[in-house]
Amino acid sequence: MIYPKYIGLQDWWNALNIDYPQELIPLLANDNDWQQQGKILAGTGVFAQANIPSPSPKEEDWSEWARSVFLVMMNWRG
Repeated sequence: MIYPKYIGLQDWWNALNIDYPQELIPLLANDNDWQQQGKILAGTGVFAQANIPSPSPKEEDWSEWARSVFLVMMNWRG
Protein backbone atom coordinates (compact mmCIF):
# COMPACT_ATOMS: atom_id res chain seq x y z
CA MET A 1 0.00 0.00 0.00
CA ILE A 2 1.28 3.45 -0.93
CA TYR A 3 1.69 6.11 1.72
CA PRO A 4 -0.50 9.03 0.59
CA LYS A 5 2.14 11.71 0.37
CA TYR A 6 3.45 13.20 -2.87
CA ILE A 7 0.71 11.37 -4.75
CA GLY A 8 -2.68 12.44 -6.03
CA LEU A 9 -5.98 11.03 -4.88
CA GLN A 10 -6.73 9.16 -8.11
CA ASP A 11 -3.29 7.54 -8.16
CA TRP A 12 -3.57 6.50 -4.51
CA TRP A 13 -7.08 5.14 -5.04
CA ASN A 14 -6.01 3.23 -8.16
CA ALA A 15 -3.11 1.73 -6.20
CA LEU A 16 -5.65 0.21 -3.81
CA ASN A 17 -6.94 -1.87 -6.73
CA ILE A 18 -3.42 -3.07 -7.45
CA ASP A 19 -2.61 -3.85 -3.81
CA TYR A 20 -5.98 -5.46 -3.04
CA PRO A 21 -7.16 -7.02 -6.33
CA GLN A 22 -9.46 -9.47 -4.54
CA GLU A 23 -11.53 -6.65 -3.03
CA LEU A 24 -14.47 -4.88 -4.63
CA ILE A 25 -13.06 -1.37 -4.33
CA PRO A 26 -15.58 1.23 -5.48
CA LEU A 27 -14.80 3.34 -8.50
CA LEU A 28 -13.67 6.88 -7.75
CA ALA A 29 -14.79 8.72 -10.88
CA ASN A 30 -14.79 12.16 -9.27
CA ASP A 31 -12.34 13.47 -6.67
CA ASN A 32 -15.22 15.23 -4.91
CA ASP A 33 -16.77 11.82 -4.13
CA TRP A 34 -13.86 10.60 -2.00
CA GLN A 35 -15.80 10.76 1.28
CA GLN A 36 -18.76 8.77 -0.02
CA GLN A 37 -16.51 6.21 -1.70
CA GLY A 38 -14.34 6.08 1.43
CA LYS A 39 -17.41 5.12 3.46
CA ILE A 40 -18.12 2.32 1.01
CA LEU A 41 -14.49 1.21 1.16
CA ALA A 42 -14.61 1.14 4.98
CA GLY A 43 -17.45 -1.38 4.78
CA THR A 44 -15.83 -3.60 2.15
CA GLY A 45 -14.04 -6.91 2.66
CA VAL A 46 -10.58 -6.73 4.19
CA PHE A 47 -10.97 -3.02 4.93
CA ALA A 48 -14.05 -3.72 7.05
CA GLN A 49 -12.24 -6.60 8.78
CA ALA A 50 -9.31 -4.31 9.58
CA ASN A 51 -11.78 -1.70 10.83
CA ILE A 52 -10.41 1.22 8.81
CA PRO A 53 -11.99 4.53 9.75
CA SER A 54 -14.81 5.92 7.69
CA PRO A 55 -14.15 9.47 6.53
CA SER A 56 -15.59 12.09 8.82
CA PRO A 57 -17.96 14.60 7.20
CA LYS A 58 -15.73 17.32 8.67
CA GLU A 59 -12.61 16.03 6.90
CA GLU A 60 -11.78 18.18 3.91
CA ASP A 61 -8.39 16.70 3.07
CA TRP A 62 -8.52 13.19 1.66
CA SER A 63 -4.87 12.57 2.50
CA GLU A 64 -5.48 12.82 6.26
CA TRP A 65 -8.05 10.04 6.02
CA ALA A 66 -5.85 8.05 3.63
CA ARG A 67 -2.95 8.20 6.11
CA SER A 68 -5.26 6.69 8.74
CA VAL A 69 -6.21 3.93 6.30
CA PHE A 70 -2.55 3.30 5.53
CA LEU A 71 -1.60 2.99 9.20
CA VAL A 72 -4.45 0.62 9.98
CA MET A 73 -3.74 -1.63 6.99
CA MET A 74 0.01 -1.74 7.63
CA ASN A 75 -0.59 -2.84 11.23
CA TRP A 76 -3.47 -5.24 10.55
CA ARG A 77 -2.75 -8.95 10.72
CA GLY A 78 -5.84 -10.61 9.30
